[in-house]
Amino acid sequence: MGDYTGEFPGIEETMKMLYDLRDSQTCYFLSGNKENYQIDELGEDYPEWDAYPSTIGMLRYAHKHLTKEDVEFFNSLPITMRNTASATGP
Repeated sequence: MGDYTGEFPGIEETMKMLYDLRDSQTCYFLSGNKENYQIDELGEDYPEWDAYPSTIGMLRYAHKHLTKEDVEFFNSLPITMRNTASATGP
């Protein structure tokens, strides 16, 4: 569903949880706008963001706590996905 990191602390724990889920379950991860912000170096091309110091500050905080593996993971995520679920029952 995207937006895995953003305005919240605990970046390392969040990424570990995502990797643990990916490694133990069938998961479908999508990229959100926050992942794009991380990939695009946190709005270097968006100086207007500096008008919102608490939001951009938290995004920059998140970026400082991401590893190269995390950024590569974000780069691998699609922005859309079609998935068909089938229900089985009695």
